[in-house]
Amino acid sequence: MASRLRLFAGVAVGAVVVALTLTSIAGASSNGWADHYGVVNATTRQFIFKGSVVGYSAANARVTLVRRHAGVCHRTSWGLRVSSGDALSVVVECPKSIVGRGAARLERGGTTLQVVRGGADVPDRLRVRTRQGIRHDWPLLGRVTHIDASYGIAIYVSHGNGLIAIRLRDGRQALIGMAPADDRPRILGSGVVYRDNLRKRETRAGWTRLSFLPRAAVMRALDQSVGRLTTWPLAAVAADGPRVAFAVRDESARCNRVFFWNAVWNHVAPLTMANGPSCPLGGTADRITALAIAGSRAAWTMSSPRGQATLASSIIACVEMTVTSFRSGIRVSSLAGDGRMLAFAPDRRLRLAPNRVAPGLGLTALAPEVGNHAMVVDAHRVGVLRGGRVVVRTANGRMLGAFAAGNARAIALRADRLLMLRGSRIDVFSVSRGTRLASWPGPRATRSVDAQYGIAVVVAGRTVHALDLRTGFLRVLATPPAPPRAQIEPIGVIYHYNHGGHGQIRVIPTATLERLLRS
Repeated sequence: MASRLRLFAGVAVGAVVVALTLTSIAGASSNGWADHYGVVNATTRQFIFKGSVVGYSAANARVTLVRRHAGVCHRTSWGLRVSSGDALSVVVECPKSIVGRGAARLERGGTTLQVVRGGADVPDRLRVRTRQGIRHDWPLLGRVTHIDASYGIAIYVSHGNGLIAIRLRDGRQALIGMAPADDRPRILGSGVVYRDNLRKRETRAGWTRLSFLPRAAVMRALDQSVGRLTTWPLAAVAADGPRVAFAVRDESARCNRVFFWNAVWNHVAPLTMANGPSCPLGGTADRITALAIAGSRAAWTMSSPRGQATLASSIIACVEMTVTSFRSGIRVSSLAGDGRMLAFAPDRRLRLAPNRVAPGLGLTALAPEVGNHAMVVDAHRVGVLRGGRVVVRTANGRMLGAFAAGNARAIALRADRLLMLRGSRIDVFSVSRGTRLASWPGPRATRSVDAQYGIAVVVAGRTVHALDLRTGFLRVLATPPAPPRAQIEPIGVIYHYNHGGHGQIRVIPTATLERLLRS
């Protein structure tokens, strides 16, 4: 059943690509979340204390933990039926090691679960093997630091993505909490115990929170992780990892709004401020025309007869900051983002000090690129298509490669692959070697291309296609009732369209893509 979101009711001459590189502040790269999980409810139990966790184990309805505070360690027994303090606690000698190694392989009866490590453009996978052979082989949502499993459900900690549950029989995945990469959560028959670091201020103040999430809440999160969202008509959409940023227009209030949707959490949070620059008191005739997302941050352009403005914000603080104003006369031709970098292409050189735009955003100017046709970002690299040429640079401006693009009208950049859409063909190049690896025929009237994990997603007319970059096999994924736009991320293909007075966002999981391309 679809999850429905109801939102009704100094300048120098020249041109540059400017990269907003996210610096290492707490949670800046990918841990921006609202204050409460969608899966937490009245049955969730929590144990909060001053100090750090040395280690913990869980069995039946009790957690035994060793915690350290002011150089003294205590062994505490916490009953999971209540949220409690030091019911049973004794002083013990502090272990030398605080964190043990995470598990990447488990034996459960006659079943073996193993994390198979991926590569630069290959996902980590969970392989489930029985005595009869491989039973399941599921792509995971990020780099895995620890797994555990019980009764057909596995949980894993993914660096930057939090604590994920995966149902072994069908591979469906859902975010169930924010656990740090060094946590070693446990799943019992009754639920999941993990170290909860959602509240950054609390963590920085030296407090630790253990949470127990009942099994029923985990199952509910998996059932609700359906990858469908309905909202107002969409002005722009961009995705990075599991997060989807979308801009909508409330015509009744003449107001622009930007939201973040975490597709594996099934949670929507507002990014723009009430009565902020995008939605001033009394409304505005300005409209959002472009949007980019990078981790927990986004940037967007607003246009009107009086000019164009570019804004940026973070889901952590939700404070809109002006990058270029209407009065500056500066226009931005392209926006793109990925991971920890937002990039935009203004028509004039900007002279801005680091962190001028927003706290935690540094500014790096790349070599001038005038009249940008298209721009893409992958990790800390920017690819720009301009005048029959594609240039790939690092965030600090170092050139990695230049390619003749001919009549290319769209590009994609992923790991060592650069894709160009030329006519109805998809040409694949190696960035490091500067050579063409393949050229595959695509559907007629193809207008966009994106790539992830050796799969390209292309859109032609009203149809979304997947292209296997190793074999050239092309498969139809969806034909919505209106022309869509699409991109591909580790969670799968995200496509969106407007129809019947509503905006629709859909996710086709990576596991489904793999199955379709094999069939």
